[in-house]
Amino acid sequence: MSREARAVFNAGKALWTYYHETIKLNDKALVDASLYEIREYFKRRDEKGRMKTKAIDERFNELDSELRASLKKLAAKIQPKVYEYGFLRE
Repeated sequence: MSREARAVFNAGKALWTYYHETIKLNDKALVDASLYEIREYFKRRDEKGRMKTKAIDERFNELDSELRASLKKLAAKIQPKVYEYGFLRE
């Protein structure tokens, strides 16, 4: 794996680990939650049913920001190859 891919993996693992540490006492939480479901768990939804932009839990916000930043770096590395190998045309 590239350095960027390892950073995404490590950031995702840290978020997943934090989620599982947090839900130990919650019987209704999903143990096999996707990233979307983990974000929904922490951010909750507003009265109109839309997911809120930030969570009350600051540690989650930090971990989520780290994951998003590492995903952006990986995307920037992959983007030129997408066109080079013909997956998309410019």
